[in-house]
Amino acid sequence: LIEHLHEENYADVRIDEYFLPGRPCYQTTHSVHDNLVFGYDLQAREFYVAGYGQDYEVRTVGFDDMAKAFHHAPWSQIDMRWLRFMRLREHAPFGFDLAGMTAQLRDYIHSAATLSEDAMRAGNFYWKMRRFAGSWGLETYDAFVEYLRRIRGERKPLDLRATRTLWEHKACMLARLTFLESANYFLPGRRFSGAYAPIEGRVKALRFEAYEYNACGLEACHLDTM
Repeated sequence: LIEHLHEENYADVRIDEYFLPGRPCYQTTHSVHDNLVFGYDLQAREFYVAGYGQDYEVRTVGFDDMAKAFHHAPWSQIDMRWLRFMRLREHAPFGFDLAGMTAQLRDYIHSAATLSEDAMRAGNFYWKMRRFAGSWGLETYDAFVEYLRRIRGERKPLDLRATRTLWEHKACMLARLTFLESANYFLPGRRFSGAYAPIEGRVKALRFEAYEYNACGLEACHLDTM
């Protein structure tokens, strides 16, 4: 791994975060998850790792901890392990599919399902919810509100992946608008990122409200705010 990094080949790895200090599941829950290893410090015997802790962040991970995170993953998650290398190409050409992105946004607005129900249920990521075919596009918001109401009635903890995914969607949408504006893909005078930024901020606040709900006794007032 050090030899590859020395040659500027970065490591895309999926490793057991049970062994990574600073991660939410450290020493509590085995969870094989994706990380990017992009540097090292031989004197300190540490790698520089980008991944998700409290939020996306860069942390140092000891050589021994990194080895354990790869080699000691539980057998139930062993097939999820992954290691590949990639190199940054400074002047590599890239294309931008404006028509494809427009079609994707149209699907989003009209809540068009882009995978069949059979394909969804057959997906490895969907094995816990095989009886549910999913909500798409704008219909997702109604499903999200219904989820909050159900949790309020059952007085159960929230699955924080729901609020995280919602925030990620807004962050990506804001980045997309900013890119389109910088590349002059909109008509003159049409700018949208400034109006969209507060939406991304509100959803980030919603994430913290969800943390408060789970951490402070499942008080219904937090769900009402959300």
